[in-house]
This record gives sequence, structure tokens and C-alpha cells, in this order.
Amino acid sequence: MGTCVLAGPEIIGLIVLILVAVLVLAAVIGFFVYSSERRKWADRVREKSARLAAIYSINAEYDFSAVERETRYYKSVNSKQQLDNFNFRKNFLQEVEDNRAYYEDLIENTERNLRLNAEYNRELARIPSFIDRERAKEIRVPYDYCVKKETELCGRAIKNPVVNPCAIIYVTYVSPAGRNRYNRREVYAFNDIKSALSELDRTDDYKETKEYQRKAMSNKLRYAVFKRDNFRCQICGRSQQDGVKLHVDHIKPVSKGGKTELSNLRTLCEDCNLGKGARYDEHGNN
Repeated sequence: MGTCVLAGPEIIGLIVLILVAVLVLAAVIGFFVYSSERRKWADRVREKSARLAAIYSINAEYDFSAVERETRYYKSVNSKQQLDNFNFRKNFLQEVEDNRAYYEDLIENTERNLRLNAEYNRELARIPSFIDRERAKEIRVPYDYCVKKETELCGRAIKNPVVNPCAIIYVTYVSPAGRNRYNRREVYAFNDIKSALSELDRTDDYKETKEYQRKAMSNKLRYAVFKRDNFRCQICGRSQQDGVKLHVDHIKPVSKGGKTELSNLRTLCEDCNLGKGARYDEHGNN
């Protein structure tokens, strides 16, 4: 029977392989042991941190309002010139006007968050300090790891309400062949949103004035009233063919709060309009 004898280099190679395998196995075992130990450390820090417990206690007392951090609008235009001349301010005011209820709620909820957050931060300023070296030794956690883990846990626990929401308008132009794409954007912070809503409120107040209602009578609106009424006086029935001059009359006069809108306008001849004057009967025929 033959005997297999390993040569010197082969023996050395086999020994190296065995040593490498042992080292790899030791490293794997060490990694799992260390990971298990770190999980135990993390649990101890979580359980023993007076600072973290105080944050959780304070959090239970504060319920912040849900507010969108960003409200985004995406627009596209048909030319580079339109992009360069895009009126962001006018467009933003229109968006606020079209979504007034949303922005009124956003302002109310944000201002509530601002008030609560100021109180919340005052409470946080009084919570216990971080675990010191002596305490870390008592709970059997390395101090450096303790500092890192407690900072991480407390940072994640602290509430971060939205107190400065913004609106962003993005405008894009893409060339006909699609080779070029151009973008612009404008950001409106919380104070800009409040200013826009205040400006719209002032505009609404002005629209209620007699001056505005008298100026609101346009040729387009006047023609719409005549056409709806078949170009005839709604009291006597005469038309321009009968030799009368037609007027547009406010059924409820502007002086009594009437609005310059189609439902409050009618066609009268000059005689009937002058005869009616500014009379208005809330419960009678007009």
C-alpha cells in the first residue's frame, strides 16, 4: 500500500488555509457577539435615560397640528419668452385666492404650532442632562457609546412641528423638439403667504365699496344684460326701435348695498330708470 506524504510547501499551504478559516470564524463569532452586546447597551440606554423619559412625558402633553411643509404648483409655458416674463407674484395671488380656505387653515394651524412650540421648547430646556460617566458605568455601558446612543434617541424623540411652511411655484418650458428644458421657480415663505391673504382681504373689502361697484360696470357686462333682456325695458317693454334710450339698472341700488353683478342688473329705458330713481322695496316689486 502506498503512503501519501505532503511536501513542505503543501503542509504550509494547508496550515495557512486552516488559520485563515479559524480567523474568519473567530471574526464572525466576534461580530455577532459584539452586535448582541451593542443591542444590550442600546436597550439599557433606552431604559435608563432620564432625559429620554422626560421627553416622552412632555410629548404626551403636546399635540401639534398637521401642516404641509411645502405646497407645490407646477406650471408650463409655451415659449422661452413666456418663461422669462412669467409673473410669479400674480400667479401666486391667484393660487391663494383659488385655495383660500386651505391657506386660511394653514395660517391658523401654523400659528398654533408656533405658540405650542415655544412652550414645548421651554419644557425641553428643563429636562435632565445626558448620562454622565458615573451613570454609564453603573448601567454597564461604555461612556462614548452611551453619549452617541442617547443623543440619537433623544434627537429622534423630540417633536419637530411645521412652523414655517412655504409655497413653491415651478415653471417649465420645453423646446418643441424636446432638446432643451428650462426651469424657474419662486419660493413663498410663511410670512409671504400671510401677506398674500391680507392683500386679498383688502381687495375683498374694496370690492364691497360703492366706488368699486360703480366702476365694475364694463361694456361687456352691459351688453350681456341687454342681450339677456332682448334689448327691451323690463318695465314698459319698449326697445331702441321705439325711440327710447336703454340703460342698465341696479335692481337693488348701489347706495343701498346692491352689487354690480348679472343677477342684480336689468335693462330699463331712460324714462323708467329715471322714474324709479334709487327706490328699493325689500319686500315688494322693483
